[in-house]
Amino acid sequence: MKRVLVSCLIAAMFTGLVACGNNGATTDGTNGSETVTTSDSDANAEDQADTDNGEKAKDNKGGSDFVGQSSELNYEKMIIDYNDISDEVRNGMKEYGEAQLKKFIEENSSIYENVGDLNYEGIIWQVNDTPEGGKSSDLFMFFSTTGTKLDEISGEKKEMDISFYVDMVYICPLDEKTYGCSEVRIYENKNINAEFAYSRSQMLTYYYTNMVDQKKNGYVDEAFDGFERYGEYKAVTKVADLEKAPFFETMKQVGAQNIDKYMAENFGENIHYTEPEYVGSFIRKYDDEDKKERTETHIIYKLVFSDDDGLCEATELYFDEGFDDTCFTVDGELLYHSSCDKPYGNMYLGDSAYEVRASDSIDKIFRLYDDGELHEAVIDLSESLKVN
Repeated sequence: MKRVLVSCLIAAMFTGLVACGNNGATTDGTNGSETVTTSDSDANAEDQADTDNGEKAKDNKGGSDFVGQSSELNYEKMIIDYNDISDEVRNGMKEYGEAQLKKFIEENSSIYENVGDLNYEGIIWQVNDTPEGGKSSDLFMFFSTTGTKLDEISGEKKEMDISFYVDMVYICPLDEKTYGCSEVRIYENKNINAEFAYSRSQMLTYYYTNMVDQKKNGYVDEAFDGFERYGEYKAVTKVADLEKAPFFETMKQVGAQNIDKYMAENFGENIHYTEPEYVGSFIRKYDDEDKKERTETHIIYKLVFSDDDGLCEATELYFDEGFDDTCFTVDGELLYHSSCDKPYGNMYLGDSAYEVRASDSIDKIFRLYDDGELHEAVIDLSESLKVN
């Protein structure tokens, strides 16, 4: 397959901090790229977690020391409510987490250079149901900084915002004043893919929306200690605002790259197509109360499709690329979670056997959304997409 007129975009999939991975024994749907585990507990905490939440008891308050990983935990009094941890212990956990993170950065000096001061951003406290019918908990402590990081794709070092979190698993009292946990892990939020990098505000807002605001069966996530500010994001509702955002240029490149990938995977060398050209955008609201501060953005591209075998005439095609959960962060930066794996739409080109996920007119794109609620959900669109 060949493209005419222009060369391929240098772009990469940039889907909501990229891939989701398992970042803890009880965690579902978070991710990180660099990890270190300081130690494992000798016991299976989920098996030992008390099924009676009353056992966590308010008398856990008042402790002042946090020792980190310990194999002598009282799992029957595992902390399930973050409010049951005193300010003194919270400060101890913060100091411990920061010390472990500094050690991690020093041990990975080949990756991180010129790292600035660590800014404490707060925590996400996660409680989940265990298979035995009890409760278990993780604390995710977030830090941000700036520095020079080795780009694993290009092999170059780039200056950027960097965000880490320290995962403290199963926090329990050791005695009346001392607390520990079964395991401590450190992750770097994966914030770069090819030339695209998330800002601090985008990275941390992603984690808020992906954990606190994304309801998962058996999981409850809450933000504390200042992380709440990243929940003050606002839905994208106007195309004009969308197009003014600097990060929209990245989104357009991602969409074009998605089309390149789709074409390469589905058509042979006899097919030619021009560079995807931006035509306009439209925005849809979700019919979901949990997503009222997020919207779905669609970016429309035009290209000319042709083949060497004369099976179809050169045809203008319109591709619809969708981006989930678009919003503006509390700092006014555009963010999205993920882009669609394949363009929306489906048609055959003339009498040929070429089936393509596109439309040959803008009007046909919107026919996909003409069935009642789907059509009504479109809240704004570019002038270039309006049809009679």
